[in-house]
Amino acid sequence: MIRKWIIEKYSQRLQFLRLAYGNTDPRTLISIGILGRMCMEHGDHQSAETLLKECFEVREATLGFNDPDTLLSMHDLGVLYTKQGKFELAEPLLKDSYELREHVLGKHHHGSLTSLYSLGSIYIYRGKYKLAESVLKECLELTETVLGKRHLH
Repeated sequence: MIRKWIIEKYSQRLQFLRLAYGNTDPRTLISIGILGRMCMEHGDHQSAETLLKECFEVREATLGFNDPDTLLSMHDLGVLYTKQGKFELAEPLLKDSYELREHVLGKHHHGSLTSLYSLGSIYIYRGKYKLAESVLKECLELTETVLGKRHLH
């Protein structure tokens, strides 16, 4: 119940930002992405898809394909498609988001590692177990390099 209230309040905030600053303003785009992720976690995948697609498309058009915020939006949309069982749509987005994040941010960046983990997960869902094992082992090794072997995560 509290989540629904938060989503309603955040939707009101987004309406204000759209009116005050427009759809391409960074503050508006951040709010679109956050609301999309909130809807996804709440199980409202239809609203989440609308918001996350909009966020990705506008960021790609205004910031470019290699911008870290665009890559975050690409990753979020891939995660949503995974949750929806739309694996054929999720896989290319997650693969591209990982490869581009690795190039733009570096392979040890938390965004790159998150995308690598999501890519390994989609390979499991698609039955590509050997590929998933390879990707997830690489993710574990890179994560241990960054955080250390004793880190709780």
